[in-house]
Amino acid sequence: MSLRDELVKNAPRERGGSIAKNRITFEQTWVLCKILEIHWLFNDYLIGIEIHDDVFIANDSQNPTEIDFYQIKTKSIGEKWTVNMLTNKTNSKSIIGKMYDNYYKMKKYTKSLNLVSNIHFNLKFTSNEFPTKNSKIQCSLLHKDCLDKIRTAICKEYTINHLNSNVFDKIFFEVTNFDINNHEEFALGKISNFFDEYTNGKAFNPKQIYRAFIDEIIRRGRKEESSTSFEDMKKNHSLTKEYVSKMINIVSQQGDNLEEIMKEINKDLGQENKDWNYRQNIQSGCKKYRTNRADRNNSIFNLIIDKIKIIITNLDIEKTLSETLNKYYDEYCKSSNMEQNVFNTTDIQAFILMEYYEKQSR
Repeated sequence: MSLRDELVKNAPRERGGSIAKNRITFEQTWVLCKILEIHWLFNDYLIGIEIHDDVFIANDSQNPTEIDFYQIKTKSIGEKWTVNMLTNKTNSKSIIGKMYDNYYKMKKYTKSLNLVSNIHFNLKFTSNEFPTKNSKIQCSLLHKDCLDKIRTAICKEYTINHLNSNVFDKIFFEVTNFDINNHEEFALGKISNFFDEYTNGKAFNPKQIYRAFIDEIIRRGRKEESSTSFEDMKKNHSLTKEYVSKMINIVSQQGDNLEEIMKEINKDLGQENKDWNYRQNIQSGCKKYRTNRADRNNSIFNLIIDKIKIIITNLDIEKTLSETLNKYYDEYCKSSNMEQNVFNTTDIQAFILMEYYEKQSR
């Protein structure tokens, strides 16, 4: 059975641990930094989010042959991981047991099993050294006492009598070089370095790029439905190098323009005495516009925007922004159908405003 088939066969049926909506976490920032790290290094890749472990990275988006699995765990600063913390069961499995699970199911294709954390590992190593920041330590370097505890825990959880020692060569413990309190700032620095080179000196907005990528990672991570095919998993729960390249191209060209448009919309609606809740909902819709525009393959969104562009071109403006918006939205509703089930009223109104203001700025 190919890795494509294994990923679908072994996908969890319920995904209750998926990323919460609009909650920017350490994990999502790690995913973004990982994308920036590997994008130019790998010919292709497939990054799965909250579908097998927290994250997986396969070596090809069409026909993968090897895969790395990552659990991302945070602890309070000052704590340290111990072998007991790794092997004690919480609910059905220990942390090390969850790591082993992917190897147990996809042994033939597993390149590595990784525990990534913001804190150090207080484990006994054969060299009597502890991992430092940004260290990646192979499990096989642990002292025999630690390895015996890990082996015993895995054998007990999986009711097996023997554990091949080769699995220890595939398990890694990694300490990040950013913390739970500064992960966004660290990512902004990574974005600046990446796009400075990519844009060759052209102006760009790191915070806007950060939010566009984080929004996309959140969207992929919070989808609850199961995948019934590899293509479905790739489309709904994963990011490919091709898709990320398109995002990079789009967000690098946007610069500060969309952010400034959003601010101008909010200011103008306020001057027309639109209440705070309405303006906040419009801003939320503007963020959806920014995220969905980065996806050139989003057929429903593209259909909506095509209709809006025609309306803005064909209809005259009214005396006030509110009157103009209502006129455009009423016209849009005459021809809309299934897309109304995807985006709500204020989302569509926000899309209209973004297109209208962007046209005015040209």
